[in-house]
Amino acid sequence: MTATNLRGDYLTGRIIERLRRDPERLNYSGSTHVCAELAQRYGIADSDGKQPVSYREVWGAPENRFIKPKTIV
Repeated sequence: MTATNLRGDYLTGRIIERLRRDPERLNYSGSTHVCAELAQRYGIADSDGKQPVSYREVWGAPENRFIKPKTIV
C-alpha cells in the first residue's frame, strides 16, 4: 500500500457525521463496516477530492468482532 491509499481523519470524521444524521443509523449498529464503502454510499470524498477504494475483494470482508447478545427465550 502506498501513502496515496491511506485515508485521513477528514474522511473518517465526515463519515461519522453522516452516519450520525442518518435516520437508519441503527441498522449499522453492532457490525463492522468499510469506510470506503460508506463514503461511496453517502457520496463523500476525501480531502483531496478522490473517492476511496474498498479493498474488500483483496482482503475479504471485515471481521465482526462484536459479540451478539443471546436471545432470551
